[in-house]
Amino acid sequence: MNIYFMKYKNKTNTLNIERNRDIKNRNIIKGICEICNSNKSQYEKTNIIYNKEKLNNIYYNTKIGFSGIDDIARKSEENVKSVKNYLESQNVYTLHKPIRKK
Repeated sequence: MNIYFMKYKNKTNTLNIERNRDIKNRNIIKGICEICNSNKSQYEKTNIIYNKEKLNNIYYNTKIGFSGIDDIARKSEENVKSVKNYLESQNVYTLHKPIRKK
């Protein structure tokens, strides 16, 4: 897999690839440069794909559901963008959104 490397200002081949999540629950790819054996990392570009069933179970649960984006993202272990897109597709969330007053 090729990951951009600042030292060479180009994408270089990567060894020992590991995929993890950081503190903000974003996917990150870590590895070692094949040329100079330096560590390098890159955030993985993710498409907005979410587990609709899992989010439905969390959001429509009467004890823990009907909460905000951050709370649902933490409980479902999904990223915030995908949870936001999911909630915007739900009528319950969009109808009861507070009106912004200036």
